[in-house]
Amino acid sequence: ITASLIVIAFGMDWVSGVSGVISMLGTMGPGMNAIGPYDNYSALHGVVKWVLIICMLLGRLEFYSLLVLFAPAYWRR
Repeated sequence: ITASLIVIAFGMDWVSGVSGVISMLGTMGPGMNAIGPYDNYSALHGVVKWVLIICMLLGRLEFYSLLVLFAPAYWRR
């Protein structure tokens, strides 16, 4: 939800923002409207691209593996 709100705050409509974040988390390709199958991500603001990159990494690496990397107990062993 936070990533969608950030993307929407940078001027995208809500359908494009939400579908872009969902497509990055689900690693399923294009979203809808402004980032649909006939458009690309090149026209997006730099911050929006970074938010979507982070969402893509979270979707591919799974949430739990990233949480383990940031857990202090993991690094104490």
